[in-house]
Amino acid sequence: DNDGTTQTYPLTAFVKGLSNEVSYYPNPITNGVLNVVAGSYKIESVALFDLNGKKVVLVNTKNNSQNLAIPTQGLAKGIYILEIKGENTSTTKKVVVD
Repeated sequence: DNDGTTQTYPLTAFVKGLSNEVSYYPNPITNGVLNVVAGSYKIESVALFDLNGKKVVLVNTKNNSQNLAIPTQGLAKGIYILEIKGENTSTTKKVVVD
């Protein structure tokens, strides 16, 4: 540390998760479709929530896909929370519908 002291911490496990491998585009969404690509992970479901926490879109996959096209037609312009669930892990991201 800056004062010359040291501290030893216990071992910490790092688990590589979906948040490091997921990509989504376009953001902002302008064409009514959000594409989600999960690298080597399989996607189980994708949901969009408005800022009040209301689920406005839910797509469950039957074959644990790695690529999904999420329809966003009819959603009001604004900020949404994207929740992606897959293989014992999940991640959330912020997306904009324009």
